[in-house]
Amino acid sequence: MVALTLCTLCISPRPLSAVTGTPVPTPSRIPLSNAARNTTAPIVGGLPNVNVSDIPAPDYSKLPRDSAGRPIVAKVNGEAILLDEFTTQLRLTTPQPRNADNQQKLAVANVLSTHVLDTMITTRLMEQAARQAGIRVDDSEVTRTIAANNANMPAGRKMQDMALAAGMTIAEMHQQTRVSLLLDKVRDIATSTVVVLEEDIPTTAGLSADELNPTATVSRDQVTSAQLARILTEDQYVQEMRAAHIVLRCLDGATSSAEKQAREKAETVLGLLNSGFDFSKAARLYSQDGKTAANGGNLGWFTKGTNYPAFDDAAFALADGEISSVVRTPVGFHIIQGGPQHQGRLHTRTQQVKRDQALEKYKTDLKTHAEIERYL
Repeated sequence: MVALTLCTLCISPRPLSAVTGTPVPTPSRIPLSNAARNTTAPIVGGLPNVNVSDIPAPDYSKLPRDSAGRPIVAKVNGEAILLDEFTTQLRLTTPQPRNADNQQKLAVANVLSTHVLDTMITTRLMEQAARQAGIRVDDSEVTRTIAANNANMPAGRKMQDMALAAGMTIAEMHQQTRVSLLLDKVRDIATSTVVVLEEDIPTTAGLSADELNPTATVSRDQVTSAQLARILTEDQYVQEMRAAHIVLRCLDGATSSAEKQAREKAETVLGLLNSGFDFSKAARLYSQDGKTAANGGNLGWFTKGTNYPAFDDAAFALADGEISSVVRTPVGFHIIQGGPQHQGRLHTRTQQVKRDQALEKYKTDLKTHAEIERYL
């Protein structure tokens, strides 16, 4: 059972809604030229993961316009999301072929357009909720965050340079950082009152790190507090680890040519790592995971069984600091650097699940009364 108060982040007179989404996406890290990035790291060429000739470019000509004549892709409680904002996020989210023309780039971006618009709607809704609740991010917080990120980057590689290379202005980079911090605050408040009760904790004996044993389930009415404490023995722990990864995106179903190119690129990066090149620097330069690349590919702590099986099998077999061979998952080719491992209590895992559920409930509750108009 989850105790969660939602009124803190509701907007009156009409609550907002959120579609399922993620924080503001950050750019996929396609390597810059040697001159642009001011480093001697070797170049690994970018590649398309889809056959752009098979995808029609989106038609934006019939979109409605605001009072200033600017095309609109959606309205969130009467607040417009402009086409310019949308295409900027598409460019930042979608890995692009280096030599593609504008039409091809639009075609590739079209594959992810629905997801990107969903994410932007979610972001706008949560921004509105934060404003109504008086939640804000100070300029000093933005400055500290950018400085901290810059400190973790290789020499000559700063957020400001990467923003300009991605076609963003410095002001846009600051605003994106501000929104990301704001969303973090909203999520923290929306899930801050989650409480895990005894009845929420899985009462299953014989739990391995991989799966629950369905034949050993203990019914809740048979378990007292003392018995519950005894049940949560070493068998009731889950395996957790920290790791970092570099991913070269190539979705299942890509052409054999794209598959071959992506694997070869991953093998090239692996060769650099095996020759002593720094993993976190390689992740910042070559990884196409927009969420983790800027942080050196750091995935943080995760539980075995929460990722693709091939990824989990490879990651949990690594020693701390060891680098895997190239691993194929449905989203692309990964190179994984192992980190420390430990066993975590089921209570901790249960609390995270409940927090995730609470956040989704918060978004769903807001969505019920929202006014969202989509034009794509």
